[in-house]
Amino acid sequence: MNDYKCVTDTGWAANIGNLTALWQRFGATSTVLQGGAVLNRSIAWPNRVWFQPDSQPARLQPWQHAVDSAPLDSTFVVWDTEHASAQPWLASLDTLGLAPTSELSAMTMPANSIDTRARTTLEIETIIDSSGAQRWSALCSRCFGYSINDRVITAVASRPDVWLMSGIWHGKAVATALLYRTGQVTGVHQVGVDPEYRGRGIARAMMLRALGMANHSWNPSLFVLQASAQGRGLYQQLGFRQQFQLGLFKRSEQ
Repeated sequence: MNDYKCVTDTGWAANIGNLTALWQRFGATSTVLQGGAVLNRSIAWPNRVWFQPDSQPARLQPWQHAVDSAPLDSTFVVWDTEHASAQPWLASLDTLGLAPTSELSAMTMPANSIDTRARTTLEIETIIDSSGAQRWSALCSRCFGYSINDRVITAVASRPDVWLMSGIWHGKAVATALLYRTGQVTGVHQVGVDPEYRGRGIARAMMLRALGMANHSWNPSLFVLQASAQGRGLYQQLGFRQQFQLGLFKRSEQ
């Protein structure tokens, strides 16, 4: 009997592939476990631990290895591409001391299906150097309420497949976005707004500007992202459609 679940939908593969390739860019190690499961662990922020989606274990022994070998602050990612939340093995993760912390919706949209010409007063600053990356990391940390390692961001800021953006509203940097390109797929990541400036349409303006700039410069065929419950409504309004769920787990004592 096959112990591993496979991702067969190319849309799923494009979404997961972009996200995990970005995590690899940030820095990660990979280990092939007995049975063929490929375990990946971040060496810094974003502190992710995940199995390759085509080898995600459907039994607990590899997960036990992942828990035992990961740093205490790790977040464990489960790909729910086959409605695995209904499967007993996923519910059994609590026996390993893992508790669910949040759930994200993986979403996708054809790049040619959105009109990004809407007028907005939001200006965009492109970040390419270390000082800009430090400012961006500090702003993004405020937006999301957790600390982002500026050295990780600095290391990727000047890469041609990474686009760091700050949204400037009335002369002040108030929003962030990170675009990452894998082939014809552009992933939209770390879209956030400073808490003091929320409720003014800035998130929507930031998305429209980011998507428009990516369309113009990279000419992608597909946009992908992973949405929290808070952002899902906006992305649906823009035309993104849900594909599958990602479960995020941490050690229950944390």
